[in-house]
Amino acid sequence: IVTSTTYDQLDTDIAFVESVSPDGRNVSLRQPLRFDHHGGGWQSDDQRFAIPHYSAEVGKLSRSITVQGDDHSTNEQFGGQMVFSTGKAHVDWVNELVVRLSNVGLKKMGQGLKLGKYPIHFHLAGDVSASYISNCSLDVSFNRAIAIHGIHNLRVLHNVVFNTRGHAIFIEDGIETGNIIHH
Repeated sequence: IVTSTTYDQLDTDIAFVESVSPDGRNVSLRQPLRFDHHGGGWQSDDQRFAIPHYSAEVGKLSRSITVQGDDHSTNEQFGGQMVFSTGKAHVDWVNELVVRLSNVGLKKMGQGLKLGKYPIHFHLAGDVSASYISNCSLDVSFNRAIAIHGIHNLRVLHNVVFNTRGHAIFIEDGIETGNIIHH
């Protein structure tokens, strides 16, 4: 995907890469992009406000491993979900839950308008410092993307979320500490 650089979020392009040059500097696409994507800087006419640099975000949605809802998921907004919990109801646990998701694609996930039915849901497991979600993609989510509820020290790194209903990354109660959400 190539995100919008206008005020219209629908100016996002979904592109398919045909090839990459040996030096990695040129990418050939299956079709031309539909929208212009600008980069550069901006300054207000009165010089009071400035954005030194902006550009479109580019994200890769495809992954070698894919977890997805079925063919009926889109119409029913009822997709798959991954819930990670220890089943306990206290916040002082240490590392009983270890989840390591890396380079996994999720598509047609979550359940629309249903509380707690998120594609990836870490639920009341306390300190999960040995866990991470890294380099994953979530495309077409019917209810948020990643929920962090009663979780401490989770690493959420370099993920791509596209076409989701609601918050992409959701920290549920505000008591969660030490979590790292980066890129």
